[in-house]
Amino acid sequence: MTTAQMDQLIQRTGRSLWRTGVAASLLAMVSLVAAAVLAVIVIDAVFGLNVYGLLALDGVLLGLIGVAAGSVIHRGRQNQAQRRRVAMTIEDRLDIPDNRLVNAVDLSTQTDAGVSRPLRELAIERGEAVAESVAPRSVVDKTPLLRAIKTTMTVALVALAFYSLNPAVFHAVLPRLAMPFADLPAYTPLRFEVRVEPGRVYVGKPADIRVAITGPGLPGGASVVFVDDGQKSPGLAMYRDVVSEKNTAVEAGQEEAAEHYTMRVDRVEDDRAFYIDTPGGRSKLYRLIADRAPLIEDARVTLKHPAYTGWADTSRALTGRAIRGLAGTRVEITINSNVPLGGGELRLTGADDDDPSDMQIEPVVPNAVDDHVAGVGFTLERSGRFELSLAGLDGVPGAESVVGELRVVPDRLPKVDVLSPDRQLVVPEGWPVDVAIGVGDDIGVSKAQVHVGLNDQPTHEAPLELSYRKGDRTAGHADHTIELKGLNATAGDVVKYYAVAADNHPGSPQVTETPVHYAHVITMQQYMDLARSRYRVEDLQREFEEIRNRLAELEAQREALLEAVADIESQADEDGALSDAQQAAIDKLRASLNRYAQQAENLAQDLAERSAQASLYEFEEPYKQMLNQLSEQLRAQAEQAESLAEAMKGMGVNGTPESRDAAAQAAGTFAMMDEPFGQSSEQQTQRAEQDLEKLALASAMIEQGERIRRVALEQAELAVRMSGLAESVTLTTEQQARAEALAQEQAKLREELAEAAEALSVAATEAGEALPNMSAGAMAVVDKIEGMGIIATQSAAEKAARAGRGGLAHQAALKAADDLDSLLSDSGPAMAGDSDLDGCFNLPRQRMQNAMNQMMAGMNAGVPSMGRQGGQGAGMSGSLAQMSMMGPGVPGPPGQGAEDGARGDRRRAGGGRSGLGEDSGETGDRPEYLQMHSSTTAGESVAARQGVPTEYREQAEAYFRRLAEESRVE
Repeated sequence: MTTAQMDQLIQRTGRSLWRTGVAASLLAMVSLVAAAVLAVIVIDAVFGLNVYGLLALDGVLLGLIGVAAGSVIHRGRQNQAQRRRVAMTIEDRLDIPDNRLVNAVDLSTQTDAGVSRPLRELAIERGEAVAESVAPRSVVDKTPLLRAIKTTMTVALVALAFYSLNPAVFHAVLPRLAMPFADLPAYTPLRFEVRVEPGRVYVGKPADIRVAITGPGLPGGASVVFVDDGQKSPGLAMYRDVVSEKNTAVEAGQEEAAEHYTMRVDRVEDDRAFYIDTPGGRSKLYRLIADRAPLIEDARVTLKHPAYTGWADTSRALTGRAIRGLAGTRVEITINSNVPLGGGELRLTGADDDDPSDMQIEPVVPNAVDDHVAGVGFTLERSGRFELSLAGLDGVPGAESVVGELRVVPDRLPKVDVLSPDRQLVVPEGWPVDVAIGVGDDIGVSKAQVHVGLNDQPTHEAPLELSYRKGDRTAGHADHTIELKGLNATAGDVVKYYAVAADNHPGSPQVTETPVHYAHVITMQQYMDLARSRYRVEDLQREFEEIRNRLAELEAQREALLEAVADIESQADEDGALSDAQQAAIDKLRASLNRYAQQAENLAQDLAERSAQASLYEFEEPYKQMLNQLSEQLRAQAEQAESLAEAMKGMGVNGTPESRDAAAQAAGTFAMMDEPFGQSSEQQTQRAEQDLEKLALASAMIEQGERIRRVALEQAELAVRMSGLAESVTLTTEQQARAEALAQEQAKLREELAEAAEALSVAATEAGEALPNMSAGAMAVVDKIEGMGIIATQSAAEKAARAGRGGLAHQAALKAADDLDSLLSDSGPAMAGDSDLDGCFNLPRQRMQNAMNQMMAGMNAGVPSMGRQGGQGAGMSGSLAQMSMMGPGVPGPPGQGAEDGARGDRRRAGGGRSGLGEDSGETGDRPEYLQMHSSTTAGESVAARQGVPTEYREQAEAYFRRLAEESRVE
């Protein structure tokens, strides 16, 4: 009999019961394990367990998982399909009576002879009937499964809520549980934003580890812990960056508090792991990566100059500046790197050449002793560019390269200049011409010569003996004297000379020559007249005013010194003892006395030099005698001041009554010797000042009178030239053009006469009280000019010439000339009223008359005609020639000695050392010689420029040398 229905029911119901039981057990295990994991996470988050604690928690979790897995397996085995047990479960769940299904299951499997066959078939039939009426799903109890699902969902919801509230706890704890030996940080509510600056850290260079910590309960401190090969270093404290915190908060607009910390690693050598540790927790591990690309920490270039220069090797840092040197210079570059070097290359290219085949490549060779050092060298032959790159020992290319310019500096031509005198010179007959010559070259001067000739005769060379500064042959100077007597040069001759210099360039030295210089020979009388044109009474007046001012300053100092001496003497004790304050007062007084003595001596020296100069005017002799007397008195003042200073020193050192008496005696002597500040000297200087004032007033009138005289002479010449138009009734076009030019000249003469008359009137008014006779004579001249209508006559001549009426123009011009001639014949301002100057400087009338004639000669002096000799300025005469003078010393301002060109003082006149040969710095090449001129005045209307004062020549040359160096294009 078949059991198909019963077998299907048993199988299907058994599978449903197994699945339901296993699912419920599995969900229960998951809920239990999840709850355990949450508990473990909370425990580690709260206590931050160490490795052993994590291992214990891992053991608990693993044990719990094992127990739960065993329970699930056991439950699964229990629920495996056992026919009788499934049948009993069906009968129990469905309340089937009489055990029909169980009996059918039992009897269906028994086939032995002891079982009644009808009973067995009956039982199977009844079991089949029950199987047909039972659905397998109705047998399964899903209550445990639903309960397990609810429990699992509850645990999952709790875990999800916990994760949503603080996912960082899971992220921190779960990796620690999974890898307890990985030294992962325990959970902390703090958040760490760690960065390493700079972004690329090279070996051997510093780095900054920066961290921004946010979150609740900021720690108030932080440190860096390095982890090298599993070994932790002691925590290194970080510096709190308060400013950075403020700036970050402002930029981000954040409300959450933050702390910023920084720690500097002075030198990074290898990759390192680290974390930030704080009292409130630590960060995860970070890596400080050391980039092993080579860096150029130091690079120097050494220039070995060609042998002929004699220059020492020069070395400097290799920067962006061009490498400059002469052709043939050996260039050697040394590089220091932060890592061991394996090599590199130096690429040399032309300035504008892009041809790769023209590139020169030099290998960079590491040093055999120190592999952090390498070098490369080449010979500088052409201008261009270079690029230096490195490679590390491990083949890593360098992080940077040095690019720069190569510049071949030419061996420049030598420089040579005649320092003094100027190119155009006036010199009296027989006077030697002292020539100062400066030479210079960027490398060295081998020789120099001067070539001299007279008029159109050939020049003759003479070698110069050069003097060099400290053996430096790049700059030198030489003095040479041209003897006019040896050349047989007389007045009207022109001496021509120039200098030649050669450098030490190998093979063929380079040569440079100066322009030709000219010395125009004149008579001694002409020279003195020229000197007077440069030095007027007004100059003498200013000179004396300066002397008076310096005397007044010394007198004020002397009065203050006498008061200080009196104060010290009144405060000293009877036994001579001095307090500290009195001792200090004595020291201060001694310093003041020494300063006074020095200033008095300086003024005395200046006055002595002035009194030794040649006299241009008759009245200078008594004036110079007075200056010489003042000089002697000032020297006596200086000696007495020094004696008093020495006595005060003894008083301060010894402190005895004897030393006090000696000081008092010296002070008395100093007080008694009051010259040149006494009444007698004061009266003498006042008289001299008054005499100079008179002479200045007379000079002003004489000057305007001489202007009128020159107008008269030129008016006469103009009348002669207008006579050529007198015979023509109608002027041709050419004659009319000439008449127009003559009219313009007549207009200038008219304006000059009007201005001179006006100036003479002003000068006469100013001198009316001091020089009544001369002033009256001058005013008479002005009145006659107006009364005779000379200016109106000149205007008529001008108008007639412009109108083409030649005859009338000539008559008017001739009348104006005749009137001016008669005016000057009847009363000359230089001759009228000369008695006003009687007694000036105690000179008799004749000598004073000579002085006035000398004034007039100086006002009319000009450079005499040089004939047709010479070129480039030679041959000019009068006020057109701008020339310096050389000859006997002539007056000048106090303290400056002889004027430019005076023999014996040529150094101060510009013939001193030139500031040549200073190193320009980079390659040892020197700046070229800098030509400097100072021009003077020759002739009345010459406005020659004054050059650099000779006493400042050295400083000026150094200044311009520096400007020249800085202006070079690197």
